[in-house]
Amino acid sequence: TTDRGQAEPGLSPQLPAQTEVTVADWRVADGATVDEGLIGAVETDKSLVDIEAPATGVLQIQSQAGSVVKGGATIAFIRLSKGQSNWLQHI
Repeated sequence: TTDRGQAEPGLSPQLPAQTEVTVADWRVADGATVDEGLIGAVETDKSLVDIEAPATGVLQIQSQAGSVVKGGATIAFIRLSKGQSNWLQHI
């Protein structure tokens, strides 16, 4: 965590920037409160990779299911209490 108590994303697996993936699905609706754990998945040319929330907060989806994005792209973020944000930089 940072010195302000904000959780670090720390999501795995990280994929190389040249890798393109498709946001397969979101298992939680945009604007819903999420707990740490499984919230969606992305699909590579070889496998389906789970997306896990690193913190509890309100999910704000930036890339809808079906979107094709590059590795390292921000696909969503979690708004933590006290107005802080924790970006989910999953892929």
